[in-house]
Amino acid sequence: MLLNIEVQCTECEGYGVHFHQIAVDEYAENDCHSCDGSGRVVYREMYDSLEDATKDYPEAFVLKASSRIWACRR
Repeated sequence: MLLNIEVQCTECEGYGVHFHQIAVDEYAENDCHSCDGSGRVVYREMYDSLEDATKDYPEAFVLKASSRIWACRR
């Protein structure tokens, strides 16, 4: 089955933004380019079952693409 696997973005640690120091006491905020500011990244992968997908991505939200059923493991 084809699954959409949604995980926290590792580039921005799920915040959706990067902070850059531009002066001693001044920071600028930019959207993360890896997740487009959402804080999450989605992968599409084939798995035999939801259990197999949650073994590979234990902290992910797994969305079954064909029936739109959410499975969350935390």
